[in-house]
Amino acid sequence: MKIISKQNYNKSVKINHRDVMSYDKKMIDELYPNNTYILVGETFENNKKEKIDTVVLSQKELNVSKYGQNSKILYKRAGYLLVGKNEVLVILQSRVPFLLLLIGIILIGLIAAFLGYKTLTHGPIVAPDYPLPPEDTSASNIKNDNSTIRDTSHKNRASIKVAREVEISLNTKKVEFIYQNFNASNKNAVVTLCILKDGNEYAIARSGLVKAGKEIKTMDLLPDTIKLSSGVYNGRIKIDFYDETTGEKAATSTDFDDVEVSVK
Repeated sequence: MKIISKQNYNKSVKINHRDVMSYDKKMIDELYPNNTYILVGETFENNKKEKIDTVVLSQKELNVSKYGQNSKILYKRAGYLLVGKNEVLVILQSRVPFLLLLIGIILIGLIAAFLGYKTLTHGPIVAPDYPLPPEDTSASNIKNDNSTIRDTSHKNRASIKVAREVEISLNTKKVEFIYQNFNASNKNAVVTLCILKDGNEYAIARSGLVKAGKEIKTMDLLPDTIKLSSGVYNGRIKIDFYDETTGEKAATSTDFDDVEVSVK
């Protein structure tokens, strides 16, 4: 296939690293109104489609395939060359680099949108000042607790019972006492046993979270507490409350003084 040389070719197309002059679509339509030209084939570097002819462009022989064999999505019509009376050869150019760039831009945009959505909807993870303690594994249901009616007009309602006599075994490191958080309560709680000595307060045992309707009868001595000897100590039981819905810790605690702590 031989190219008809024309002086009015108006568009350059890169072939074999050189510019080849051709018509653009607007110019070919002006030269041949009402589509009176025939597209007889298409070519580009590394054309692997079934060959119907060859053409030499920019000192390189290219395969010519039947027009329409190459995908319009992957290749665009870059230029038009005359090869006969009303016969036109189409020069194609690959869209692949552009498509890859477009896909990359879309992916970056999707990732940015996703990260932005996560930030807006969830925000940064901030550790709470008072993390919710785990539920106390020794807690059990309070028997014969009929206090199921809650006064919803009181936002902070706690219905509890604490024994002021506490026994500690130095052998088992166990604290024995009774704490009950009745069903009528709308607060969960953590119990801390303290020893009062020489004007100081020492926490020696602490429970897990005791929910409404539960009671505990034992606690373990804290491993890093003060050393205790056999005898009787003056103690205090502190109750820290947590909202049963939000888990938020209450600003104030309830203290029970005059607790007798017997250590054996």
